[in-house]
Amino acid sequence: MLAHDAVSVMNLEECAALTGSLEIACPDDEILAPLGEVARALQRLMVLRPTGDLVVTLGPRGCLAAERATGTVLQVCLGPRPAAWVRAALREAPGRINGSGDRFFALLVRAHCGTRTGGRRGGIAPAAVSAVAGVLRSYDLGLDPTPDWVVVRRIWTGGARTRAAAPRERECGGSTRAVPAPRMRTAFRVAAGPLIRRG
Repeated sequence: MLAHDAVSVMNLEECAALTGSLEIACPDDEILAPLGEVARALQRLMVLRPTGDLVVTLGPRGCLAAERATGTVLQVCLGPRPAAWVRAALREAPGRINGSGDRFFALLVRAHCGTRTGGRRGGIAPAAVSAVAGVLRSYDLGLDPTPDWVVVRRIWTGGARTRAAAPRERECGGSTRAVPAPRMRTAFRVAAGPLIRRG
């Protein structure tokens, strides 16, 4: 499946199961997993198997976006101040996070289609930034989230077909409450148009 998709999206538990089936070690706790270890697993997966870009959701820690063309793994998440604003607002309305993973997936597909049809340029990272900001807007918390609330941090640098440099661990906004990971297996392809697979 990965070989046919422009982008594959999964939560960390699904990523750990996939990489584990290939004997690649990957932690599966979205709150405690060292990002460098997850990035290393994604990079190794791209070396061993043909894939498109890979996105792994991390709940309140945002997501990791692995770019196939460069082998770079980026964390896309809220900056510290916006994360604090969102946490404070969600304490008053915690139910608004329900469906966050599904919203993220839908917004990522829409944004990624724009990058591949002459819209924004720059790979999977701009699509992930747009999706994170869009999920925040969907919470309707009385905040006005914009893409500049979202931070992109390089976790791993290196070509997908070559040995990558050592990972650099960095953290984004974090949270005191875990956002439920989506339970749906999803991937999408953009070639002759978007094709969404669930299963």
